[in-house]
Amino acid sequence: MKNKIVTLATLTVVLGIVSGCSAIAKPYDSKISSINAAEKKIANQKTMDQKTSALKQLEEEFQKYQQGKNPYKQVVAVYRNDIDQLKGSIKKDDQKTIKNATPDNPMKETQSTLEAKNAKLKELKGSLIQQRGVVYTNQGFKQINDRIDQQINTNHSPNCQIKCNTGQ
Repeated sequence: MKNKIVTLATLTVVLGIVSGCSAIAKPYDSKISSINAAEKKIANQKTMDQKTSALKQLEEEFQKYQQGKNPYKQVVAVYRNDIDQLKGSIKKDDQKTIKNATPDNPMKETQSTLEAKNAKLKELKGSLIQQRGVVYTNQGFKQINDRIDQQINTNHSPNCQIKCNTGQ
């Protein structure tokens, strides 16, 4: 009977220690929580310029953290993941804007709808200037900027305007 009590008591102590160890907060948990909160806040910004500006600040914060004493691998991984997700989301929104400004059927477009589509593309070009170096590399910026210019020119082309104006 005494052995059973000792064994039970020992088992209880061991289980208490094991479960208690897993409940101890890691020194980087609060940092990871604040990074994730910042990522959610950036993702919910209303304008693309606000998102880009906040993303730039997050990247600067990440660079400072990496250069500090003993950065935790877990925190670095969260920074990278969240920054990559935000960049991907912005790029996806940019591509969606380009797609929406590309006529599916130029023959059904009117001059006013083409002008509205070009206005959206020009607005995007303005946002891209701020995104350069933050979301896009110089090469990536040139590619998307050239694509937008090409679409604007296509929307302005005489062939499209003749088809669009006459409804043919």
